[in-house]
Amino acid sequence: MILREFRRGDAPEVSREMQLNFGQELSLQGWDASHFQEVVDRSFRFPAGWVLALLRALGRPPVHLYVAEEGGKIVGTTFLFFQRTHGYIAAVMTDPAFRGQGIASKLLGRAEGACRRRRRRWAVLDVLSHNEVARRLYLKRGYRPLRVQHWVSRTLDPPPAPPAATGSVRPMVGSDLGTLLEMYTAQQPPEVRPILVVERSWIAPPRYLQSVMVSTSGAWCTGPPGAPTGYVRANFTTPQEAGHLSAPLLAPSSSAEERNGLLRSALGWLRASGAREVVCEVPAYATEALRSLLDAGFTERWTMDTLALDLAPG
Repeated sequence: MILREFRRGDAPEVSREMQLNFGQELSLQGWDASHFQEVVDRSFRFPAGWVLALLRALGRPPVHLYVAEEGGKIVGTTFLFFQRTHGYIAAVMTDPAFRGQGIASKLLGRAEGACRRRRRRWAVLDVLSHNEVARRLYLKRGYRPLRVQHWVSRTLDPPPAPPAATGSVRPMVGSDLGTLLEMYTAQQPPEVRPILVVERSWIAPPRYLQSVMVSTSGAWCTGPPGAPTGYVRANFTTPQEAGHLSAPLLAPSSSAEERNGLLRSALGWLRASGAREVVCEVPAYATEALRSLLDAGFTERWTMDTLALDLAPG
């Protein structure tokens, strides 16, 4: 078996493996194979392809996609994204016909080794709470529970009511960023804060990334510019796929009217953009955000456990 980096021509096989391994999640999100192919094509074309190639040449790629190949066939893959303090490992998957042969462990080892070389203290991943097979593998490797996330969704047909006409909801502006970073950090429990360090990209994704992902987004706040009391972001790609909503960020001082207005603004924007479904991942400690979403018609689909591996020597 060969472990190697992803190549552009691997896209159809990787897409097939994702559908075989993550049918539940992809069904909820409305998997669009043509969109995945477009993202791959854009990441290899100018300008994104040149930037990524330069970063790889400098030994600082923002992402790796590893594939396991056996007899010319892709039998496993995993993604690795570098954050400030950790490497985030996603989509660890093995072809059903090749399970039980240690492929997932080899892919994890490759990703964890890359994290160490890039001086990341932690490797982090998410796993469905009911996926006992995967959980056992991760726990055996030393991963430990860090947090729980709720996946919730709702339909956007019929369209939600228009935003409240109070003027309390406004587009996010650059001066909001500092306060929002502080609010996100304060919301995290002490055990989460040093591992999942809140980054600017969580609130304001880079434009080049949205270009590569062929996506559009909108972000809204309540409160005066520079001193927001609430925040939410919506992201949309294609009508085949569900829209995505960030977990609403709510200050204790925010009113019910402001919270409802944020959600109406985001959901209305998604519906106008063409989304028919919307999904959101909410940390269990964001209790007010989860309550607001459930009150707005969202339904809980499943929970996901975030696990972390300490990569410090010894």
